[in-house]
Amino acid sequence: GKDREILIPEVMLEVLKEVLIESDEENVVKLRDELVEAELQREIQVTYVNPYFLEIIKKYKENDERYAISDFYFKSDALERILEAKGVLKYFKKIYSSADVFLTKRDDGHLFNYFAEKEGIDLKNVIHSGDNKHSDIEMAKKAGILETIHFPNPKVYDFNPFEGSKLDFKLDEIKKVVKTNRKESLDKRKEELYNLGVDFAPIAYFYIYDLIKNAKLNGYDHIYYQTREGETFIKYHQMMAKHNPFSFDILGSSLIEVSRVATFSASLQEFTIGEMLRMWSQYRMQSIKAMYKSLGIEMTPYKKFFEKYEIDVEEPILEPYFDMQVISLFNDEEYKKLMDEELKNKRESILEYLKGIGITEETRKIYLVDIGWRGTIQDNLAYILKNTFMDGSYIALFEEAYYNYQRPNVQKFSLFTNREIVWDYAQYIITIFEMLFNSDSGSVIGYKDGKAIRKAKKEETEYVKNVISNIQQGMYEGAIYINDQMKNRSILYDDYQKLVNEIVVNTKLKPSKLLVDVYYGLVHNDTFGTGEYAEDKKYFKGLSRLNILKVRNALRDELWKESLYVANDFKVYKILFKINKKRKLVMSLPYRALRKCYRIAKKILKKEDVNNKNSKENGNKRKEKENK
Repeated sequence: GKDREILIPEVMLEVLKEVLIESDEENVVKLRDELVEAELQREIQVTYVNPYFLEIIKKYKENDERYAISDFYFKSDALERILEAKGVLKYFKKIYSSADVFLTKRDDGHLFNYFAEKEGIDLKNVIHSGDNKHSDIEMAKKAGILETIHFPNPKVYDFNPFEGSKLDFKLDEIKKVVKTNRKESLDKRKEELYNLGVDFAPIAYFYIYDLIKNAKLNGYDHIYYQTREGETFIKYHQMMAKHNPFSFDILGSSLIEVSRVATFSASLQEFTIGEMLRMWSQYRMQSIKAMYKSLGIEMTPYKKFFEKYEIDVEEPILEPYFDMQVISLFNDEEYKKLMDEELKNKRESILEYLKGIGITEETRKIYLVDIGWRGTIQDNLAYILKNTFMDGSYIALFEEAYYNYQRPNVQKFSLFTNREIVWDYAQYIITIFEMLFNSDSGSVIGYKDGKAIRKAKKEETEYVKNVISNIQQGMYEGAIYINDQMKNRSILYDDYQKLVNEIVVNTKLKPSKLLVDVYYGLVHNDTFGTGEYAEDKKYFKGLSRLNILKVRNALRDELWKESLYVANDFKVYKILFKINKKRKLVMSLPYRALRKCYRIAKKILKKEDVNNKNSKENGNKRKEKENK
């Protein structure tokens, strides 16, 4: 004799019975009440007043006997709290909710009949308005109400998961605003960079949104953002703290100034080949000079030891752990003693710095945030603070390829959890993520007197200021736009996972020319391991564009092959070369066509060689004339 209706406290109780392994009845009831209240507070937070409703109230202001009749999963007292919070309870004489009596409007208008019986009102004398065409219009008429008013329900957002709608934050609206209403005018180039940043805003936003949720779930009240990318990440955290989209008080945040160079040597327990394998497992070929740069230690005082064992410090050594000269060096007692003292000083310096930001060897647990991809800085800190449990969040993790043994005081999480997305797409564009969140403050190279010491390459910082900052501005303002909508909607994890996954896939497979140009102009610091700054410039000009062998070799070397196609407008080569499932480059043209291509390529190479030879000879003749 009742309609299809539910009561939220009963639902919560059933949920708790399913998810709790064992708990006494008193605790279950207490937890149920907390969950019900949390749900009601969320309803209050996301509910908004329909402007058309206010127009109807104004039109029928003489009709002072008004009732609210609702199909709702809370009882009428809870509905009253929502209406009171929105300032509209004053318009109603009494509230009727389907959850009070398990009779609804949608099921043949039974709630209308119940209302009429309770109030002693003939439904023929009632005007009913509402936004649901079935329940408020069709069922109202079926119950006997002659006059109905259907008004639209303007959505705060356009998203209905039950209709398979795509999660769309309408970010293009920001681009229009920038073009028309921006106070300071942007030149065309800056505007394009800004719009590029807007397109990446969902990744920036949902990475921080996701990790804040995760940190809260794991019992944290503070998050440490690791430099350098952390200097960009923390801005999103601070924005959310100011305009909180969560139903809980947002966690505190601060920067922790670290880098692989600044933490690695301090994390080594002693200077042995076994300990150094934590670096050499990643960098199998390394010179002694690069090793010292990675350790952040001045090499000059150890010159006599390199001379003693006839080691060329500039020469890269393949698998140093098997090299007899390196083994002899590491077995030298005097050398090892001096290096162990260096490691001790490094450890003391970083502990002094950490103490200054509130982290000591007695700290029970800390939550760290970095960009990725293996969490080696977190690993280093875990060796330094052995008794501190460390949770870490990353955009993506290459879990099957960790370079370090994962200590028991380490746990890692990532935004991208789909293995296919990580290995087939994200791993090829990791430099793009590093570029998007880079800062112009330079890298931490060590610590002195409790302060972090920074070092920056001018070309890199200038590029961040002049180019990347425009992308970051668009990304940040796009995140603000998303956050405003998130305060009024509840998005499930799976929903925003699909959105960010799609952005990664499209970036990998169909990058824009602008993005590739910015990527190729990037100078980034790669001092750890190699001791060098990495620069990516792979443009083909003139006849070199026709050199099929050079192009093929460049494609083989380039991880993100699509970027090379786009940068050089290699439409023909995209047809000629294909990438198979194992990420290997293969020829896709018939044998005869390939032979013809190779013959042309050889001619070009021969012509280039002749031109180079003539150019060199002409240059020598000019020099001879100048000398005379």
